[in-house]
Amino acid sequence: MRRYRHTFALWPIFICGLVAPGHAEVHVEGSPAAVRVTAKQASVADILAAIATIFRVKYRAAILLETTVTGAYSGSLPTVLNSLLENYDYVIERRQQAIGISVFRVHGSAPGRQPAAGTFPAGSVSRAR
Repeated sequence: MRRYRHTFALWPIFICGLVAPGHAEVHVEGSPAAVRVTAKQASVADILAAIATIFRVKYRAAILLETTVTGAYSGSLPTVLNSLLENYDYVIERRQQAIGISVFRVHGSAPGRQPAAGTFPAGSVSRAR
């Protein structure tokens, strides 16, 4: 009887492995003057969220930031953010000791198809720490 319990106990692990074969990873280290971000199969939103947990960064987006990134970025925080967001139309503002990022659309997409000003998908805002 005990043998069957162990066999059935492994099914959730096996099924989870089939459902999610890969997972996103983001590592952020350094200071605003010299930051290094390493990502593996992570969305731009995941990377911005990780950056916001380390540095005083707030961001909001009028679109989903679903582009998947695998690679490394290094340099000053503004340089890394500019590289990360190169495929988007965005604005980066310095606000006292914090940075605010507004992402409007994928670069080159039609402006008429964008949400109205001030409308952002739920969960797209990250709090500065």
